[in-house]
Amino acid sequence: MIIDRIARTVMENFEESEIILAIVDRDGCYVSSKMDAFEEVFADPQMLDEICRKIDDGCEPATAIMGNYMVAGSSINDVGYSILLVPNYAPDKAAAYHDFAEIVLSQIAVIAERTLPDSETSRFSYNSELLAGIPLN
Repeated sequence: MIIDRIARTVMENFEESEIILAIVDRDGCYVSSKMDAFEEVFADPQMLDEICRKIDDGCEPATAIMGNYMVAGSSINDVGYSILLVPNYAPDKAAAYHDFAEIVLSQIAVIAERTLPDSETSRFSYNSELLAGIPLN
């Protein structure tokens, strides 16, 4: 699975961190750096679906507060999402948490992009030979 390949590439950076990372595919399957904690936060699968829907609607990073976690999510090309759970959320540091999550999620997207097969790397991929035969008016 593609999410497994992405997870193997990025998860080792989160092994000793309190921050939880999950890679979620478009079908809702996921791999997480801390499965127990992730499944506890998302005990209701509709909450994860809601975050993913916000991302699909163009809200990136999509954020929510769930318990004492700030949850942020972003898309990984067309294959899925990266979901970050930052513990010990404090409202007085909301802007810093948001900026931090945006930076980390964008770096995960860059790393994930490199692990995707060529056919998955761009939703705007084209065949230059086909375009060469199209008249430009």
